[in-house]
Amino acid sequence: MKLRREFVKKAHPNGNLVYRRQQNLLFPIRLRSIAVEWCNATRQKREHHMALTKNGEPLGELDFVGDEPALLKFSKPLAIPRGMIEFRVVCTGFQPDERIDGVVTVDVTGKIK
Repeated sequence: MKLRREFVKKAHPNGNLVYRRQQNLLFPIRLRSIAVEWCNATRQKREHHMALTKNGEPLGELDFVGDEPALLKFSKPLAIPRGMIEFRVVCTGFQPDERIDGVVTVDVTGKIK
């Protein structure tokens, strides 16, 4: 199942974009991938680094060029237990206070409320 969410964010003064999502999972899930499609800011050919954490624990990293979608795909789906969880994506390489429009798509298996 793919869950999709549009976002509009402003980069921090250091040029980092931070996307944070807290969720109370009623059932365990398996995370297959996370993808970010950029609608405006990264149409330029500049380098970015994206890091994903779960409750502060590193899950994966990805380097990409700004005019390409960012896809962090796991070779084996990551088991995520039920309960309160915080996913955090930090992406570097933006201009300070730059507006960024995009879509985050999370591909999971399991029961989801």
